[in-house]
Amino acid sequence: MPAKVSYNREILKWARTSARVSLEKVGEGYSITAVHLVLKASVPGADDATFQACAAKAKANCPVSKLFNTNITLDASLVP
Repeated sequence: MPAKVSYNREILKWARTSARVSLEKVGEGYSITAVHLVLKASVPGADDATFQACAAKAKANCPVSKLFNTNITLDASLVP
């Protein structure tokens, strides 16, 4: 059974996300072959396990990510 994510009223103070996109020549054109996301966020009162679960859930359900037929990785870190 998947873990249940509890939000416990944590409020996002700030978040910064960057993406490194791998673009490679495939046949006559180019294709995005990988995307690596780096998320740093401040959520006072949140524990890392809850933050990681929320970040993974957001990545899995992101409509933009679903458009890409590629490997998408995520490094998420909680900062003060």
